[in-house]
Amino acid sequence: MYPDLVPHPLVTEGLEAREAALAHTIVDHAIRRWITVEHMVRVCAMREPSELEPRVRAAILSGAVQLLFLDRIPTHAAIDETVEWAKTRVRPGAAGITNAILRRIASARHSGSGSDRTLRDRASGARDELTLSDGRALALVAPALPSDRIDRAAVDSGTPTELVRRWAAAHGVEAAIRIAEHGLIEAPTIINTGSGFAIGDGGEFSAHARSGFVIFKGSRERLGAWLSANPAVWVQDPASAEAVGSIDGFSPRVIADVCAGRGTKTRQLLRRFPEAEIVASDTDPARLGDLRRLSASETRVRVVEPRHLSDAVSGRADLILLDVPCSNTGVLARRPEARHRFSGSQFERLARVQRQIFADAIRLRSPRGRVLYSTCSLEPEENRDLVEWAARWHGLRATASGMTLPSGAPGDDPAGYTDGSFWAMLDG
Repeated sequence: MYPDLVPHPLVTEGLEAREAALAHTIVDHAIRRWITVEHMVRVCAMREPSELEPRVRAAILSGAVQLLFLDRIPTHAAIDETVEWAKTRVRPGAAGITNAILRRIASARHSGSGSDRTLRDRASGARDELTLSDGRALALVAPALPSDRIDRAAVDSGTPTELVRRWAAAHGVEAAIRIAEHGLIEAPTIINTGSGFAIGDGGEFSAHARSGFVIFKGSRERLGAWLSANPAVWVQDPASAEAVGSIDGFSPRVIADVCAGRGTKTRQLLRRFPEAEIVASDTDPARLGDLRRLSASETRVRVVEPRHLSDAVSGRADLILLDVPCSNTGVLARRPEARHRFSGSQFERLARVQRQIFADAIRLRSPRGRVLYSTCSLEPEENRDLVEWAARWHGLRATASGMTLPSGAPGDDPAGYTDGSFWAMLDG
């Protein structure tokens, strides 16, 4: 299946910096707009993309992305380079069909005065336009998107229709369309600074609407250097921070961070509870390595492998943080590939994993211990249903909970951007 649902790192060795950046841009747009492009193939070329051989399908996806969403690439360059690739990397006969389909897609764009494409200043959700990540729209010569609003939003945003319909059932049609559109944004880098951070005049930072957060606008290299020099702050979206930020009314002495990942919420816990001992773990070896590096500079953090968690914490944890693996439907702007993993069976599988993690973690609780459960999912199977299951099977009831829907649309000020998340504090 193309694209691969677990993207491999893009190999750009030997390319100049600009060429490498373009390659990353094409791949990112191909993942985000795969569904959009294949809809345009059906409409313009009257071909079912799944009937094409995989490498031809991949070539058309790459070329169409350039024609539809990258307005600085000349039409002839996008077509010629893609056709040449198909000829040399697939087979000579692949050039003809690749050329024909890409030219039909190019002709579907509305041409303006002196240009082969027309860009509208702001997308309106009309059937004759495709929304761009910066909020503008590519005009089409004729209505090519579905007439149904949910179907149209799904195609335009590159989101499975069934997923958008789930959101509409849970939150209403307007909210569902906003969530789908949110997935087109090139998400900003947001840093959790806490209080007292001054943005300064260097131009690398700008304010975020949430207090204690700023937006970093510099390069990845500068970000890494800056974070290394400022270990008291870290990259984290405000929605991700809400679970730990919700803790109120008690001060745990021992905290078990069971699915600690790379230690983002571990750092939050350290800041929030300066007297607490934190035992952190993760099943992924690479992430466990990051946790060990964190613990090397933080004496209150002890990192253990999952099989040693019970021995390290059993019966002592006043707070158990379960930031469990999930479907990522609240963070599709940051994890665009996650939209292609959607299926009912996927949610059922994840729910089983989440319940098992929960059940295994219960043994870590102190007599009055609490469980803070969190996901970056919007789906009831992973959120509300698990809370109800915990009450039914483990006698733990939610004393507080919250869901944040993704905020921000293409073209909006990044100061208002947030991911989506869910959290629940369980006690009993």
